[in-house]
Amino acid sequence: MYAVLIAALLLVGCSEGGSSGEGAGGQGASGGGGSGGAPACAEPSTSACEFQGPDGGCPDGQVCTIEPTAGCGDAACCTLGYVCAAPVGRVPGGGACDSDDACASGSCLTVGGRGVCLRACRPGFGDDSCPEGQLCALLSLDGRRSVRACVGDDEGGGYDAARTLCRHDGECAAGRICKVMRGERFYQAEAYGLCEPGARGDEFGKLCVDAGGGPGDPGSARCAESGLCLSPCLDTDATACQCPTGLEGEGCRGFTCTRPCASDAECPSPYLCRFIEQKRLSAPATDLEFKVCTLVPDSAWDWVCWDDGECCVGGVDRFGARCCGEEESGGCDVDPPDRTVCRVTTTAEGRWSAQCALPEARGLPGEPCAAHEACASGLCAPDGRCTSPCLPPEDGRCDALVPGTQCCPMAVDEACLPVCRSDCAEGPTCEG
Repeated sequence: MYAVLIAALLLVGCSEGGSSGEGAGGQGASGGGGSGGAPACAEPSTSACEFQGPDGGCPDGQVCTIEPTAGCGDAACCTLGYVCAAPVGRVPGGGACDSDDACASGSCLTVGGRGVCLRACRPGFGDDSCPEGQLCALLSLDGRRSVRACVGDDEGGGYDAARTLCRHDGECAAGRICKVMRGERFYQAEAYGLCEPGARGDEFGKLCVDAGGGPGDPGSARCAESGLCLSPCLDTDATACQCPTGLEGEGCRGFTCTRPCASDAECPSPYLCRFIEQKRLSAPATDLEFKVCTLVPDSAWDWVCWDDGECCVGGVDRFGARCCGEEESGGCDVDPPDRTVCRVTTTAEGRWSAQCALPEARGLPGEPCAAHEACASGLCAPDGRCTSPCLPPEDGRCDALVPGTQCCPMAVDEACLPVCRSDCAEGPTCEG
């Protein structure tokens, strides 16, 4: 496909080029531009790097780009080579831009009327030259100079200029969402976001790994909208990252479809928008880092929880391990708590989240209460018992936590959250 595209561009010739408008190939490149290999157009004699990324030939802290003042010399037109330089802006190559200063490469190319930060590439180099979903195309800088760079692939041999790399939906054009590519390689730091046509539906929170599965399970393929099935575990090598004993139907509780985000407000409660530490095992597909909506633990035992059953009981956590952080020696670096409770907090915007916390001499789920503040969970049900948040549908899990209850909505301050209640059919509810 690369060869066909470049061949089409060669036929245009540098004499038809321009600095703006629809040009080479009629697929959205800015201008007709020079075309490497044409008799009157010069190819670069040398390049300090071959493509974007750590293996492209540049030292750490530099990017593979073009020299802004480079010209064609005596040639009628030319394809420019690459040089290594310090990044200029923050948007990585292949991302959307509106000015040169926004791009790490210092070059915002116009493709089909849209700005795309230059991402150096080499035709025919293989999957690592451009991220999946983009192709290595010959693009015009002006009437004489051209450059090879990554641009969205319309999967038909042309350009999809809006198919840019992204960190969240806000970086995509209207009618597009930021979908995770290579989601099954997220923990190897080889996943990235790509603006794809679509809209956000109800996939978020859907269980995506079967009982017995783990991080190696291709659960991300089950998240067609978001492209990412996220594990509640930080370390993919830990045995605790296998499916824990608390199951939801036939799926792993906690392994759910999620999505990239920019802030907590973009994540449905109780998810939070966070970076997650990842381990790179091979050359990256991109240099793009992004946050995701997650329930990943923040420290030794005070992780974000769905319900009380995910916290410590008898000094044992939800994975059957001791409730404490561990040092390399295998000993606890803090005193292990015997009991923690899934405590809910709410915000003025109606959001809520819950984290495993020490009871602090307040009522445990099932014990009598007169107000939310009397309960360790921060939840006093209408029947006068402390209760727990829950994950609907919970298939009897609430009854095991607080006998005689099931999961249904309840208003707490300005938030509406699912809790274990005994009066779901006739009691007050809310929508949230």
